[in-house]
Amino acid sequence: MWGNLLYEASQMRAAVGRPWRPALDAAVAKFRAAGCPEPDIRQALANHTQAEHLELPPLEARPDPDTALPLGGHAQAPRAGCAQEGERR
Repeated sequence: MWGNLLYEASQMRAAVGRPWRPALDAAVAKFRAAGCPEPDIRQALANHTQAEHLELPPLEARPDPDTALPLGGHAQAPRAGCAQEGERR
């Protein structure tokens, strides 16, 4: 949950011209601590409003259609703790 909050806060800070990178870096640290898969974190970073200022590795090809983006083509920040609906961490 903290990772999502920090991720969104970094976008809001960027929108109003405030320093945003520390909040984004903290969000990524929280995502990793929660065990989120690196491809999910990378996709969230690619969708950040300031993605053009980030050095992101290329997306890995995902041939499995079950891993495709949801309808509408918009990825979301990894869910809090990356647990599935109804799971507890």
